Amino acid sequence: MAECRRCREAARIAREVAFIAEDLGTLYGIATGRGVPVEQMAGKPFLKSRTSRVVKTKAKRQVTKYQREFGRQLKRLKKQHTRTPMHKLMKKAHLATKRSMR
Repeated sequence: MAECRRCREAARIAREVAFIAEDLGTLYGIATGRGVPVEQMAGKPFLKSRTSRVVKTKAKRQVTKYQREFGRQLKRLKKQHTRTPMHKLMKKAHLATKRSMR
């Protein structure tokens, strides 16, 4: 399906704004001296802003033995006591987990 002229124009403008934002981030890094060195330009370090295009990977959470057992106990209790408030089931599941892990 062919895009309309306005959609193409909007997409082009969005791409240009993204490039400008990246360039502004780079200029900010150069001006403040707080950027990340990217490469050498004419003998001087070329700095890039720390905020421009930095993608941090999130570390995966390690599920502990306690958490697994707690989940099992909570499921079991929820199945038995469907109308009991969750905060009371949590407390019971915590106690049951502590008992089972001794």
